Amino acid sequence: MSLSMDLQMLQMEIAATEPLFVDATKLARWVKRLSAAADRANAQERSLALAAEDADRRVIRGDRPRHLSTVSRAMLMPEGKR
Repeated sequence: MSLSMDLQMLQMEIAATEPLFVDATKLARWVKRLSAAADRANAQERSLALAAEDADRRVIRGDRPRHLSTVSRAMLMPEGKR
């Protein structure tokens, strides 16, 4: 189940519960589910950050010429020194 669907279901469950009938067991279950959802969100954020870093590394590696003999000297010099 996706994170947003899980949170929506939890929200509906909490909203449908009568305040007088909330006991420690229900609260503990909700806290556990919210904690699990937060862990999943953090894991998704970490994996997206790692994917972005990996994509940046690929772009940097991909911009380099493969064979220096086919590249003109002007292309290898920084912009300010041309």
